[in-house]
Amino acid sequence: MGKEKVFKDNIAKDCFAYHKGRCRALTVKQCEGSGCSFYKTKYQQEQDRERARKRIMSLDKGLQKYIIERYYMGKNKFFELEE
Repeated sequence: MGKEKVFKDNIAKDCFAYHKGRCRALTVKQCEGSGCSFYKTKYQQEQDRERARKRIMSLDKGLQKYIIERYYMGKNKFFELEE
C-alpha cells in the first residue's frame, strides 16, 4: 500500500503536490496524472525529505550551514544545528 498511484480522470490525487486539481510542484495548469515524472505520495515525499535531512546532517558543520543558508534560506526548522 502507498506505492500504487490513485488516478481519477488521469489525476494523481494522492500525489504530494496535488492540491485542488493543480500541481504545487510544477507550473502546469492541471495535474498531469500518470505521465508526470514528479509523482510521489505524501509518504514517499516525507521519506525523501528525511533522507535528505540525514545526509545533510552527516556533513561537516561548515557545509551544513552553507547548504541550509543557500537552499533553505537560512531557516533550519528541519535541522538541529549544534553551535
